[in-house]
Amino acid sequence: MLASLVLSVAATFPILLLAIIKYLVPGERVKSMCTHQASLVGTYWALANRRFYFMVHSPQWQVSKLDNLSPDRCYLIISNHQSWTDIAVLIFLLIGRTSPMKFFLKQELIWLPFVGIACWVLDFPFMKRYSKEEIAANPALRIQDQERTRRFCEKLRNNPASIINYVEGTRFTPEKHKAQASTYRYLLKPKSGGMAYVIGAIGDQIDKLVDVTIIYRGGRQDFFGFLCGQIDPIVVDIRERTIPPRILAGDYQESDAFRAEFQDWVAQLWREKDALIASLCRLPQ
Repeated sequence: MLASLVLSVAATFPILLLAIIKYLVPGERVKSMCTHQASLVGTYWALANRRFYFMVHSPQWQVSKLDNLSPDRCYLIISNHQSWTDIAVLIFLLIGRTSPMKFFLKQELIWLPFVGIACWVLDFPFMKRYSKEEIAANPALRIQDQERTRRFCEKLRNNPASIINYVEGTRFTPEKHKAQASTYRYLLKPKSGGMAYVIGAIGDQIDKLVDVTIIYRGGRQDFFGFLCGQIDPIVVDIRERTIPPRILAGDYQESDAFRAEFQDWVAQLWREKDALIASLCRLPQ
């Protein structure tokens, strides 16, 4: 954990400098350069953290093959979501094996010390969640996140990246599972909108769908415990999937029929993932 702290402090200064330049200097070319350089800093930071973590803690991870992935390709990465540890697991496993990874963040996280600034300079999209009451009072709020997603995807045409999407929209807990009356045993109900917006905007750039399933043998993993090396064995199943041409070609916003078809496609992925978790949970520990 001390090594990670030292590395984090070392990475702070160049990223803060790039953030200042990006904020003060006008012109998309300069801003794009700052994002690219910050991405390189973040990649080297994550690679060094991974090396130290595995060297010090020797974690027991059972991971499917990653040989087919390439840092020159753009992927849409989906995963089940249980805790903040999921993010670290994905970064440790996929950093350097895919193009730079980005994911959608809640607007409130931009105020986190250093983390918010780092995510901003890296061009992570910040999404603001509105309550049903707020949307009912102002229906225009419904499309604001869609517009943010569209602008974010437009930037990716000049700075290719792989997008991480937690399809459940929030972390799994037994309480949320019960409140939703989810039909899945180990998952919350999937939300298709985020995937649909990304595929609709940059589907022609996405090489594959990378479907990740994470299982913590000891139950949901506490993030602080993970950082300290107090972690039970992890099983990670990674599968590359081809996005069907019909899914790439439809219009999620304008076509009710396509929206239903897209949701059925995502639901099928989720049924397969739920069955996979059930089978992996039965593996000898």
